[in-house]
Amino acid sequence: MGIRHSIEVFVENATQTMAKAEYMISEASKVERNHYPPSEYTSAQQELEKTLQELDTLMASSNAQQRADLQRLKNQLLTVQHDMITNPYL
Repeated sequence: MGIRHSIEVFVENATQTMAKAEYMISEASKVERNHYPPSEYTSAQQELEKTLQELDTLMASSNAQQRADLQRLKNQLLTVQHDMITNPYL
């Protein structure tokens, strides 16, 4: 599989992971403080961290344009990760 295809597949998976994490943040804001199922929330955080680690590996083997695109994705993922960590509803 070529790097271009690997990046396309990764971006699709990363987008799904980000959407799941954003959903968990949204759901956490709907329930009483400290009553959100921590395993689901923690699982989403772990998936996000794993995705960020995979992204770093992928960036190492990409060209300059691909790295720039992946860096933008990384910034989005880091923003969601920050939002999960600083969520006032937990």
